[in-house]
Amino acid sequence: MSRAYGEGAALLFGPMGLVMIWQGVTGNVPRYPLGDCLVPRWLYILTGITLLGIPVLYIFLRSETGLKFLGATNL
Repeated sequence: MSRAYGEGAALLFGPMGLVMIWQGVTGNVPRYPLGDCLVPRWLYILTGITLLGIPVLYIFLRSETGLKFLGATNL
């Protein structure tokens, strides 16, 4: 996978995670006609936190410290 794809994914997942957290906190989630949520609000928040973690992991693993953590020796 090209490095550009990883950076693009990191740029998309960050804002998407913030939107998911915001929807979960404010209750702006899809509902059935009788008022029940299709997906629980806590799942929106958990998904948003996970999506925010992906860019952080990408940046860490692309850094020199992350490469050392993975065992790269020829830096």
